[in-house]
Amino acid sequence: MADEPTPNQGNGRGEWHGVPFDVRAPTVARNKSRYWNRDDPRFFTPKVYGAGWTVNLYWLTHLVTYFRQRGKGPKNP
Repeated sequence: MADEPTPNQGNGRGEWHGVPFDVRAPTVARNKSRYWNRDDPRFFTPKVYGAGWTVNLYWLTHLVTYFRQRGKGPKNP
């Protein structure tokens, strides 16, 4: 008898000992959201495919803006 799948089982993505993983086929939208995303405040984002993190290149090219926004805290709508 199989256990009910958890969010980390069966959908190809999740975390293993705190390290994010994603084994789904990469898409253009996911590539853009991980590699060049001004709206994501994280400097390191989960990889599009595989385990670990990647750099949000938007924030790498805009380091001054990144550190200014980090000092302001979360955005309020």
